[in-house]
Amino acid sequence: MSSMDYPYFKHPKPRFLGHRGAAGVLPENTLPSFEEAARHTRYIETDTWVSKDGVPVFHHDESALRTCGVDKRIAEMSFAEIQELDAGACMSLDRGKTFPFKGKGFRIPSIEESMNKFPDHHFNIEIKDSHPDAVAHVLKSLEKCHGLERTLLAAEHDEIMKRIRQQKPSSIPTSASYGEVFAFINWLMSGAKAGGYNCQAQAFQIPYEWNGQDLGKAEMIGVLHQLNIEVHYWTVNEKEIIDRLLKAGADGIVTDLPALAKGF
Repeated sequence: MSSMDYPYFKHPKPRFLGHRGAAGVLPENTLPSFEEAARHTRYIETDTWVSKDGVPVFHHDESALRTCGVDKRIAEMSFAEIQELDAGACMSLDRGKTFPFKGKGFRIPSIEESMNKFPDHHFNIEIKDSHPDAVAHVLKSLEKCHGLERTLLAAEHDEIMKRIRQQKPSSIPTSASYGEVFAFINWLMSGAKAGGYNCQAQAFQIPYEWNGQDLGKAEMIGVLHQLNIEVHYWTVNEKEIIDRLLKAGADGIVTDLPALAKGF
């Protein structure tokens, strides 16, 4: 199936995906951050881990130290304990600052709470949790909140992506895992011979630069389009780079600043 066959891709391009909500202006992966992203785009990019009692929550790191000041793994805490954490204490990535929202009621939300609050939005969810039951917990939550058809599932690790594709319903698209992207780049560099690359992903979600290589070239995007794969770049917060990538044919932009979508 090509990306056009999935409800997730029904909205017009370019797709702007709010990175962890609107991580550039509010504590990441919190409902206020998602709300800010939802004001500007239909797509919210986020990450998930599963609590000790089987509740998938939206959180990027394995530990709550950077986001909440508590040096404890998400998987070691019950959902009730996670709800007590102060996500307003979040330290921004790559911006050298701490948000001034400590003690303001910011929490780590569950998948169900988030998707029920934003029923008209699509979620790009990276499963970080490698526990064998994590994928099943995520799919169960998505089913309960009627979120299956407005979700794309991602995973950096090949083993997690293998589990996703074994268990997911046919209505959920996936992005390429690290191994699939690496195999594609090697295939492309070796001449891209017909039939030499097969991938079950409907989207490549990749950096625009990697190890000194420019991955945002029109030629590479064109090859992926021939394979019926969309191309989304992360994490892009500069208008000039966004403009260059979209002109090269990019389908989506993952950004900490989803308000940038207004200019495109």
